[in-house]
Amino acid sequence: MTESDQKTGAVPNEIDSPDQGLDRRVGEQIRMIREIRGLSLRSLAALAGISSGLLSQIEKGQSSASVKTLQFIAKSLCVELGDFFAPLKGIPPAAGAVVFRRGQRRCERLSGSEAVVEWVTPPSDGDRLGLHLLHLSPNAIFSCEAIQGGGVQAGYIMAGGIELELPHQSYLLGLHDTFRFLGSRRFQLRNAGGRTAKILWARFQNAPPPPPPPLTEYHEVDH
Repeated sequence: MTESDQKTGAVPNEIDSPDQGLDRRVGEQIRMIREIRGLSLRSLAALAGISSGLLSQIEKGQSSASVKTLQFIAKSLCVELGDFFAPLKGIPPAAGAVVFRRGQRRCERLSGSEAVVEWVTPPSDGDRLGLHLLHLSPNAIFSCEAIQGGGVQAGYIMAGGIELELPHQSYLLGLHDTFRFLGSRRFQLRNAGGRTAKILWARFQNAPPPPPPPLTEYHEVDH
C-alpha cells in the first residue's frame, strides 16, 4: 500500500485468492474481533490506514487482502496476524480446573445472527452455572429458550443499551442496569443503541444439564 493510497483512501489492488472460503473465514474473524473491540468499520479502517470500502470488502470475503494490509489490520486490533488464519486455538481446560485462561475461552458467532457469545466459564459435565459475555451489534438480537427444569437467568449491562423482551413484558436497560428472572421464562435481548452492546449473562440450572458436546475450538479474546 502506498502513502498516497492511505492519504486519499483509494482502494489498492489486492491479489485475488483462489480460495474464496479462506477469504470469507478471514473476513468473518476480522469482523468478529472488531465488534468485540467495539470499533466501527470506519474507525478500524482509519486505524489501519485503509479505506472503509476495502475493509468492508475484506470482511465480506469479497476481496483477498495482501499480507501487508492484514498486518495493518492485526496491529490495529492488537492481535497477531496468524489469528486471522488460525483463530481457534488453545486447549480444553482439564477436568476440575479452577482457573481458565484467555486461550481456553470459546467465542462464536451464532448462526444467522449478529450476536457473538463468549464463554467466560466453559461448560462441563454436571455444571449448573454458566457465565457468558454477549456482544450485540446495533439492532442485533439474541434469543434464549427457557431452562428445562427451572433455574435463574441474570445479566449486567457492561456497554451500550438493550431491550429485554419477556413473554408479555418489555424493558429498556442502559449502562450498569441489571436483570434477573426465573429461568423457566424464555427471553430475547435486542441492541437498542447505535453501538455494540456488551452484556455479562449468568445462567443457573436447578438440575444438572446434559453433558455438553466436546469443545475442540477455543478463541483467545483480549479486552
